[in-house]
Amino acid sequence: MNCWGSSHGWILTHGIDDNMYLFNPLTKDRLDLPCRRTIPFLRDNSGEFLGAYFINRAVVLKVSGDTLVVVLIYDAYLRAAIAKPGDTQWTPIISEKRAIYRRVMDVLYRRDNLGTDGLVFVNECGNIALVNLDDVQNKKPLALSWYRCYVPYIRFVFQNTDSELNFSDHTTYIVNYKTVGFKVYKFHFDDKSWEELKDLQDVALFVGNNATMSVRATEMGCQRNCVYFADNYSSGSKATKDKLTGHDIGVFQMGENIIRPLKLENNTHLRSSYCCPMWFRPAI
Repeated sequence: MNCWGSSHGWILTHGIDDNMYLFNPLTKDRLDLPCRRTIPFLRDNSGEFLGAYFINRAVVLKVSGDTLVVVLIYDAYLRAAIAKPGDTQWTPIISEKRAIYRRVMDVLYRRDNLGTDGLVFVNECGNIALVNLDDVQNKKPLALSWYRCYVPYIRFVFQNTDSELNFSDHTTYIVNYKTVGFKVYKFHFDDKSWEELKDLQDVALFVGNNATMSVRATEMGCQRNCVYFADNYSSGSKATKDKLTGHDIGVFQMGENIIRPLKLENNTHLRSSYCCPMWFRPAI
């Protein structure tokens, strides 16, 4: 089973039967989501690799009126689809035809100064696309039109420390990697520009393979001016638990520009052949 956490008290699950749910581990409530087989552009391939790694990221958003919306980012092209609990199929989110603008990296909810609800999509170049939430509620196929506002770096910076590749028997694929730094940017909606931040003040960011979260450090008991990161590399992770998914977890302290390992004690269950570690914030 694959799982993705959220900051709204729900965990999204994808089982081996391709059924998907939102599950609240505190109340034990469960909300039905459309089956994975209804995702747009899904090829007729039910192999183990596709089942385990087809969905790159799942983002659970709470919009106005406490409505839950789920956005999936999937396949090698990083396409996106959207649904609400109770829907019977995933609605496609269509990007521009030029391949450089297609690959969606993240999405968040935003209410602007006029009170309009919308979704903000970010692609791998740092371009921004805005979608009116009314179109989402009406289940219309959504088209993303990107603002050309490039950012030099997005999220993780990786460094390979050593590697071993052997494709002769299709069984060995070991790559040691680690996160070596972050750059954090703030987006200004008025002039569609990015500003690099050097100090998050009392904010801590949590990034991984689910929705990016931000919290007030003094309220949550975590370190301020830090980026908490979890391994989001799942491709090929079934090869070995020791070298891949789950080993790259830590805290980037922006003031000192250093990374410290996150003490996990004996929580070896974080290592999974299929599921990346996730961030989860309970909601009571």
